[in-house]
Amino acid sequence: MAHVERALAMMDRLEAEFAPALSQLLQAYAVRELETQRIGLPAAQNLSDLRQALREIWSAAIVASAELTKEELELTSAKATDYLPLIEHFATEFRGDVAQQLFTTTQRQIRSMLMGGLTRGQAADAVYLDLLEKLPEMSGIRALLITRTEIHAATQYASWKIATASSVQLDKIWNSVKDERTRDFGEMGRISEFNHRVLDGTRLHMSDFFLVPRVDGGFENLMFPGDSHGSAGNIINCRCILTFERS
Repeated sequence: MAHVERALAMMDRLEAEFAPALSQLLQAYAVRELETQRIGLPAAQNLSDLRQALREIWSAAIVASAELTKEELELTSAKATDYLPLIEHFATEFRGDVAQQLFTTTQRQIRSMLMGGLTRGQAADAVYLDLLEKLPEMSGIRALLITRTEIHAATQYASWKIATASSVQLDKIWNSVKDERTRDFGEMGRISEFNHRVLDGTRLHMSDFFLVPRVDGGFENLMFPGDSHGSAGNIINCRCILTFERS
């Protein structure tokens, strides 16, 4: 479908734009945390720059997705300034203090790697230098994953909100990217915690939840693909896209 392809291309463009800067930022946090652990003293971290970086990602993704959805649905009523409430709502109701969560994960990863090296009998200085060398690549991989996930969540949220506000009664449709990376229960040789492949083409009223099957039975409710109220295994690296049709 044309909208799915355009939405995926838009997300790829935003990912390429924002991931490098986030990688540098995550690397700086990791280096500071590594130094903190090395000297054994606690150090307070100011997360304002990370919070700002995430907000810039969300803002760009929401505006781009809203514009694309308006174009696809032939809506012309909203202006750029109308997106500010969307950005605020997404940040507060869907993402919370994700910056703190990311930093806490950084702390845990650094501590785990330090302890792992020491447990293997490496000298403390050798462990430190080894980690310092690995941090650029590690931060790049992590930044790509975070950027991709945040962009996906923000774009699908914006698309859903714009369509919901339309004067035309619409249904929402879940579109899965059907390849070997799509979450499923073994259809392509690997078993995921959730099944997105089976949802492809599912059509619902705008306010209904998609019931995403769990491999251990039951379902998890998502209002849209990438809905941040879902668990990590359901939304990280998701590429599923919402489209809309008249009810």
